[in-house]
Amino acid sequence: MSVKNRIEKLGRAGKSLSISFISQIVTSVISLVMVPLLIQYLNKDMYGLWVTLISLVSWILASDFGIGYGFRNRVTEFLADQDKEKLNGYFKNTFQYYLIITVAITIFFVYTLFNNPILSNYKTLSLIIYIPYIIYFPFSVSNQVLQGLRFVHYTAIINLLRAVLWAAFVFVIINMDDEGNLRHIAIGYSVVNSIVNGVCVYIAFTKSTIEVPSIKELWTKPVIDSTLVTGAKFFVLQISTLLLFSMGNYYVYSNLTPTDTAHYDTINKMYNLYMTFFNMIISVFWSEIVFQKTTGNFVKLRQTYKRLLLISLFVSSGAFAIMFVAPFFISIWTNNRITINMQDCLPFSFMVSIQSIAYAGAVFMNAFERVMPQVILAILNIMLIYPLIKLGFNHNTGLGTVPLVSGILSIPALIICHRMALHLTRPNRVEA
Repeated sequence: MSVKNRIEKLGRAGKSLSISFISQIVTSVISLVMVPLLIQYLNKDMYGLWVTLISLVSWILASDFGIGYGFRNRVTEFLADQDKEKLNGYFKNTFQYYLIITVAITIFFVYTLFNNPILSNYKTLSLIIYIPYIIYFPFSVSNQVLQGLRFVHYTAIINLLRAVLWAAFVFVIINMDDEGNLRHIAIGYSVVNSIVNGVCVYIAFTKSTIEVPSIKELWTKPVIDSTLVTGAKFFVLQISTLLLFSMGNYYVYSNLTPTDTAHYDTINKMYNLYMTFFNMIISVFWSEIVFQKTTGNFVKLRQTYKRLLLISLFVSSGAFAIMFVAPFFISIWTNNRITINMQDCLPFSFMVSIQSIAYAGAVFMNAFERVMPQVILAILNIMLIYPLIKLGFNHNTGLGTVPLVSGILSIPALIICHRMALHLTRPNRVEA
C-alpha cells in the first residue's frame, strides 16, 4: 500500500496528523539551530532579554477572552449541520468582539509601556515587537477557522513557513552584522511574523465559506450569545495556562538574572518542542471530538478517549527520559555556552508529565464546553501561582521553581478532567 493510500485510509485526522508531524519536525530542527546562533550573536544577557520580551507576545494572542475557542467549536459543528448563514453570523459577531478587544489591548499596552519595568526600559524594542501583533489581533481568528475546519495541518505548514523565513533572516543578519543588534533582530522578527500572519488570514478565508462582513455590518451591535459566554470561561483557562506554562522567562528574569533566564529558556525550549507534538495531537483530536459529539457517536468518543489517554501516558513517560539526555544535548546544541545537569531538568519533566495527562482529559471538557470545574481551578491557580513562585525563589529553589509549582498546581486539574471526560464519553449518556 502506498503512503498516499495509507494516509487516505486514516481519514482526515490521520492526514492532518501526518502532515503536521512532518512539518513540525522540520520546524523544530530549525528552531533548535536558531538558539545557539542567537546566543552567539546577542550574548547570553541580551538573549535573556530577547526571549523575555517575545514571551509576552502570547498575552496579546490570548486576549480574545476565549471567544476564539467558542467560535472554533461553532466552525466544526458547521461541518456537521452545514448551516452557512448561522456560521457567517457567528463569524461577524466574533470579529466584532475581536475589534473591541483590540482597542482595549492598545490602551493596556500604552499603560504597560510606561509602567512595566522591563517594557519601559526598552520602549523602542517593545513598540517594534508588539505593535504588529496588536494590528494582527482581530485577524488572528483565522487560526480558529482553520482548526475548526479540521485543517490543523495548515497551521503546522504556516508555522514551518514562519520558521524558514525567520532562519533566513537570522542567517543574513549574522553575516551582515558582526555585533549583536537587538533592534535589527526585533525588526526582522516583526516583518517575518507580519508576512506569515497575512498568509494565514488568506488561507483561512480561501478554504472556508465564511463571508467577510461589510464595514456597515461591523458597526451594528454585536449579539451576546452562548459563544461569548463560553468564551469568557475559556479566557479564564487561557490566563491560567499562560501564568503556569508561558511566563517562566518573565518570572526568572524578574527574580534572578538575564543569564539565568537564558539557561531557563534553553531547558524550557527543549521541553516545549517535545510538548509541541502532543499539543498538535490535542488540536486534531479536539475538532474530531466536537464532530463526534455533534453527530452523537458516543461509542467512537469513548474509543477516542482511550486512545488519547494512552498517547498522553506515553508522552508523560518520555518527559522523564528527556532529562537523561538533555544536559549532553544542550551542551552540544549551544556550543558549551549553556551547561545544565539532570537535577535542573527534573522539575521540567515533572511539569510536562502532569501537563500532558491533564490535557488528554481537558480536551473533552473543552470540546463539550463543560469547563466550569476547570474555571474554578484556574481561578485558584491564578491566585496562587505568583505567591508560590515567589516563595520558591526566596528559598533558593532556582530554575526549577516555575515548573515545579506549575506541575503541582496542575495535579487537581488532571484528576477532575479525567473524571469528567469519562462521564462525557459514556455511551448512551443522556444530556442534561
